[in-house]
Amino acid sequence: MPGSVMTRLGVDIGMRRACSLYKQLILATLDTLPTNIKTELWCYPSIKHPFFIECWRRYGITRHPQIYPDLGKNMMSAFKSARKKNRRLILIGTDMPEINANDIFQAIESMENGSDIVILPTCDGGYGLIAMKSLHPEVFKSIALSTDKVFTSTLRKANRLSLNVELLNMKNDIDTISDYRQRRAES
Repeated sequence: MPGSVMTRLGVDIGMRRACSLYKQLILATLDTLPTNIKTELWCYPSIKHPFFIECWRRYGITRHPQIYPDLGKNMMSAFKSARKKNRRLILIGTDMPEINANDIFQAIESMENGSDIVILPTCDGGYGLIAMKSLHPEVFKSIALSTDKVFTSTLRKANRLSLNVELLNMKNDIDTISDYRQRRAES
């Protein structure tokens, strides 16, 4: 897995260290999630990786492969899978150490109260959570992911589609060396 996850950060701290952080963040996220909500882990590079097998054993989660080289297509695939099962879906980035169960409950409540899309923006211009009551594939098309324009581009598309959007409180994620240093200073 080193060299295939958190690669922007890996350039500065080393790919093995970035991979170790990636695993820590996934475990912290899984520990934080409410146990009464079905959790699925969309895995990269493979659901057969020993780490993801351990997550499945420890948390009883369902694992799915991320089969596309494009993150947006993988996100859309997760939403389509949820729709087939007649479920609402909340996607959470695994680089979000500040996310908590309350954020999940807020997203669910917002959708129950009429929001079509719920987004938790990140301080660097992205987002760490996106939830949809129903499928809106246009929201993900032609979005340059992993840039500082992801959130504004997504919001603009949702507004053009006349979707009711709820924004949760902005939080930090860990993508770069400055994010990493800031998080270490706060810990």
